[in-house]
Amino acid sequence: MQDFFSGRSSGGSGAPNPQGSGSFGAFFSKIAGTAAALSVAALFFETSPEIKELAKTVLKYSVVSWGIFVLLPYIFQLIIRAPGEAKSRTTSILKTLLVVVAFPYVIRMVWQHRKTWKEGIIKIIREKLGLPEINQVATTVSVPYKEMMNSSPLSAETITTAGTETLPMPLNLLPYNPNGVSESWINETNASDELRNAMQMAGFTVEDEVEIIAIENGPTLQTISFQLPPKVQFSALVRKRDDLGNHFGHQDGFDIVSTPYRSSAAFVIPNSEKADVYMRDVSVEFIEYAKKAALPIILGKDVKGKPKFADIAKFPHLLAAGATGGGKSVFLNTAITSLTSVRSPKEVRLLLVDPKLVELQIYAGLPHLLQAPITDHRRVPIALSKIVVEMEQRYEVLAKAGVRNIEEYNLKMSAIGGDKLPYILVIIDEYGDLMPVIGGEIEDSTVRLGQKARASGINIVLTTQRPSVDVVTGLIKSQLPSRMTFKMASSTDFRTVMDTTGPTLLGRGDGMFKMDGPMERFQSATIGNGEQSTQYIKDLVTYWKGQSRAQPPAVNLNKPGITPPVKLSSEGQLSLEFPELNTGDVLALNPQLSEDEEQAARDEEIYRAAIGWAKDPEIVFSVSWLQRRCRIGYSWAARIIDRMEQEGLIGPYDAQNPGRRWLGGNPPSVSMAEGDPPPWDEQTPEPAPVFDEYARFCKVIKENGGFSMSIVQEHLGMDGETASRHVKRMIGDGLLGDFDSNLKKRPYLDPDQNDQNDQKDIELLDRMKVYMCRTGSAKTNELRDVFQMRKEDILSLCKRLVEEGFLNDYTSKREGYTLAWSEEQRDQFLSDWEAREDTE
Repeated sequence: MQDFFSGRSSGGSGAPNPQGSGSFGAFFSKIAGTAAALSVAALFFETSPEIKELAKTVLKYSVVSWGIFVLLPYIFQLIIRAPGEAKSRTTSILKTLLVVVAFPYVIRMVWQHRKTWKEGIIKIIREKLGLPEINQVATTVSVPYKEMMNSSPLSAETITTAGTETLPMPLNLLPYNPNGVSESWINETNASDELRNAMQMAGFTVEDEVEIIAIENGPTLQTISFQLPPKVQFSALVRKRDDLGNHFGHQDGFDIVSTPYRSSAAFVIPNSEKADVYMRDVSVEFIEYAKKAALPIILGKDVKGKPKFADIAKFPHLLAAGATGGGKSVFLNTAITSLTSVRSPKEVRLLLVDPKLVELQIYAGLPHLLQAPITDHRRVPIALSKIVVEMEQRYEVLAKAGVRNIEEYNLKMSAIGGDKLPYILVIIDEYGDLMPVIGGEIEDSTVRLGQKARASGINIVLTTQRPSVDVVTGLIKSQLPSRMTFKMASSTDFRTVMDTTGPTLLGRGDGMFKMDGPMERFQSATIGNGEQSTQYIKDLVTYWKGQSRAQPPAVNLNKPGITPPVKLSSEGQLSLEFPELNTGDVLALNPQLSEDEEQAARDEEIYRAAIGWAKDPEIVFSVSWLQRRCRIGYSWAARIIDRMEQEGLIGPYDAQNPGRRWLGGNPPSVSMAEGDPPPWDEQTPEPAPVFDEYARFCKVIKENGGFSMSIVQEHLGMDGETASRHVKRMIGDGLLGDFDSNLKKRPYLDPDQNDQNDQKDIELLDRMKVYMCRTGSAKTNELRDVFQMRKEDILSLCKRLVEEGFLNDYTSKREGYTLAWSEEQRDQFLSDWEAREDTE
């Protein structure tokens, strides 16, 4: 038998050689092999998109034609060989099949690690030929790490890295992206057929080829825009979205969107190979964006692969939700690091709430923080209340400066050389974990900040894994207009956050974002892998600490973010003063203070104020009065009263006379600077300033028996915002009650009458003690019958007795409350009571 290609006999001469010298197979193999090698090289070294598409086409036809004209004839020759060569024939066939089967796996492995192979090949070629590093300038001088720390963001002092772009510090510390190229199985050659087949299988009549308008590849998704075929409507495609996604093999993540072209639509299809998005990939564009944004953050890339950023100041408040693995925490870290990479502590301050204890603790020590990340849920209401106070103080400053918002104020300060106000960003992670515990305490502050905080430069970001209606209430949603969601546990959760339906997200950073327009899909950026992210955050903290040491802060940064009072100088220009703040002011929080130290400072402040109130003969000083005046709990107020009594400043409780009597003396526990007169000195005026406007407001309300807007406008001609501020202060002072629908106003509460009511409560508590000491029972049903009171009132009084230590706390429905006093204590109390009754 003669060789099929070369014409020579193959009998007894071994296996036929389809690539023998001078054969057609050898000639064709050289041509196909050369074309395939050039195509692989073009794909391997990532050339321009046009060359890549051409290389893919050439590679496909080279392999197919070589298989048809060389491989198949060769296998045919092996099959029809002489029977005597059966063993040799079997071996050759097995070898050929092994090569055919193993070849695709080898190619796939090489392709997956092409970046590592490419870097190694380039490095070897560079070393052999003595070539310099790519994009490396010979005159570049390495900058020491200390000098890196002294360079400011967005400055001209940058670091040049071999083979990469240069970025300002600290952005130049960001890690590089090893996987920035995505792959999709749909391209220009087969897109029309694939779309037509999918629509036909979904029940649409598509006779002609689908006209493709554009194919745009993003890191996660591919957007194919096409002209709508005749008799196919966009709404019909949307209704068939699940069926079309199933025919494409990507039911999860598939979406149908509109396009800017007429009579067109676009299919959004997940890529077969997803690309990662690192912060460094979009840092160059982010630097330009940050020059015109107040609070810039990196979102990532959109479905078309274009960088996507946002300005938090324009949100103005954001609600972000996502299940575990969706990418919510990655987005949060990217937002914090991107913002603090281009904004100094003078420009923005952060308040971080981290109920999970581990997510945001790594930022401790960052100079941008108002205080260390809050992990104790009991401290969250206090921190939010301080932010509310800061908001009110800022509005007073803006009003005095004659501006409407923080942008106008900072521009005016720049013009006269004054100090600007920093923005404040409040980030609460896992808001859903806080709502069941302290929901009532934080919801009011959150809503109030959402309503008013934007103009004062305060913005809020809330994140949660569980966006149920009892967590994300309608009141909160109405104050958080910007929404962001990642992969959710159910479509109901998605609809709760976004107020509409949407595609099934893929997770790992695939998200939807809505600010002031339609929803937009994007791939969230990340800092790097786990270790790289942690390292960059540590480097960022170290960088800003170095900045703080290299550039000592100005006077107003000794207490970061102080709101300076504004007044007009004799020349009519604005002048600023920076008085010392009280320890209760929101931004006077020292990040170095522990929680116990800060609580002790707050106790000291209230204690000093209580001394001044106790010596005022017009005030019936008592636990309940101090509780209302400072808006603190009963236990806290009682602890301060006990301390004052122990130090001999006030007398003991006297049932005959309401309030505690001032005894005088110098408290040894209050520390003061040398030479300062004590605040309880008779010649020292009351430290709290009295505003004439507020005094007139209170007088009018008292004369008219309550507050209504018509009364205020009739007697004072005051605007609604100023009246609202005074009303809130009167409520805090215990001077106004709840709105009475019958009276059509808030009733005025006479302090003297309130103290009389407190005295009645004290007498009632003593009567309840006498009854329980005599009977030995603390059952609430018996107390209701004996004292003829509602159950709610009885339970309230029992809680006060628990706080006083008379009763044990409620443990179960069967046990109820039990007496905590011993028999000796009860007998002593009854003896004192009977003696007092005999005296009266």
